[in-house]
Amino acid sequence: MQKVAKRENWSGHFIFILACIGSAVGLGNIWRFPYMTGLYGGGTFVLLYLLAILLIGLPVLLVELSVGKKLRVSAIEAFRKMLSGKWWVALFPLGLCLLVLSYYLVVMGWTLFYAAFSLFGSFPPFSEAVGSWFLPMGGVASLLLVVLVSRVNIKDGLEKVNLYLFPVFFGCLLLILLNALTLPGFGEAVTFLTTIDTSLIFSPIVIISAIAQAIFSLSVGEAIMLTYGSYLKKKDEIFHSSLAIAGADTFIAIMGALVVFTVTFTFALPTTSGAQLAFETLPYAFLSMPYGMVVMALFFILLFSAATTSAVSISEVLVDNLKTKTGSRNSASIAMLALLMVFFIPSLLSFSPVSLEFNGTTFLEFLDVQVVGRFAPLVVAISLIAFTWGWKDCRKTIEENLPALLATPVYLMAKYVVPVAVLVLQAAEFLGI
Repeated sequence: MQKVAKRENWSGHFIFILACIGSAVGLGNIWRFPYMTGLYGGGTFVLLYLLAILLIGLPVLLVELSVGKKLRVSAIEAFRKMLSGKWWVALFPLGLCLLVLSYYLVVMGWTLFYAAFSLFGSFPPFSEAVGSWFLPMGGVASLLLVVLVSRVNIKDGLEKVNLYLFPVFFGCLLLILLNALTLPGFGEAVTFLTTIDTSLIFSPIVIISAIAQAIFSLSVGEAIMLTYGSYLKKKDEIFHSSLAIAGADTFIAIMGALVVFTVTFTFALPTTSGAQLAFETLPYAFLSMPYGMVVMALFFILLFSAATTSAVSISEVLVDNLKTKTGSRNSASIAMLALLMVFFIPSLLSFSPVSLEFNGTTFLEFLDVQVVGRFAPLVVAISLIAFTWGWKDCRKTIEENLPALLATPVYLMAKYVVPVAVLVLQAAEFLGI
């Protein structure tokens, strides 16, 4: 009989919270949130996003951490225990992890590329950079970095990445925000982020996009928080930690959007630039600012730090599950590398001399908006149905980790409200209602 390895534990509760915040605070906050906000109506999207965090993201976060803490196994084994052997349900969140990481590493490579160039005082325009192989090289370097981190235990890999990089990220964000306060576009940015367009507030595509952003931002639905919860000790608390994680994530997303749109309005840049906003339009604006090269370097170091902490968290889920089959982290990281290639290579070639497209857009943007943007809410619904309907101890587990007044509302939200709302909205969006 194969010996079952002892489950790893966090070094302390603070590093657990820091790692969760590091996972949640990534490119989803500084890259994806501003460009989605620009595409979907400014303050309208922000309002729907905040509601999605409160009504969907936070309850799912609490449930995932509770389940992980209770079962203390990998995602596949957790679903096997909950659903009487139906481990294959875990393939939905794990598949989502694989899809997200495959293109996330490509964008992380862009941040590495621009961070390196800005440190040396130069700036190749994004439209020119995509005509060379420099951006793909950054993606390959990011992939190798994440694979190397995934090969070591959480104390030497995951924890140290968050311990060292998150302060760098927050320090850079604070300095850039202080600079943004001096720019004339700050007031317009505040107005843009607080103005509600009532014609969009009931739009299924905008609501689904806001839900997907909340899911993407909080790292729920991908078994990340389930895995992180499985490294907790029995005495560790979850409720206040979850509030801190969701609060920090939301605060940083708003601060990031304020920075991006302050620069956008100061220099009359289009708010609907899409996925290239941070790499195509903002650098030109930075160069027009006092100490622009310093600000630009700080911005891309910030992006790279955020991307790295999130990428290693996603890879941890994949490696944790693969090592149950391969027997070691080293073998599991190689298996993860092989699986990633399926979608990583097409995403890598999207912004390269090849300019790989699919269905009229770049493969990377198609994967991000059309696949993950629509798939992520469904995966959350599937996971919640599995937790709350398929596992008889779910309610009891939630009650053990939450205050008595909140346990029942969170359980009912997770069991009925969130799955039904997601499925109805997905159907409405699909039918074009």
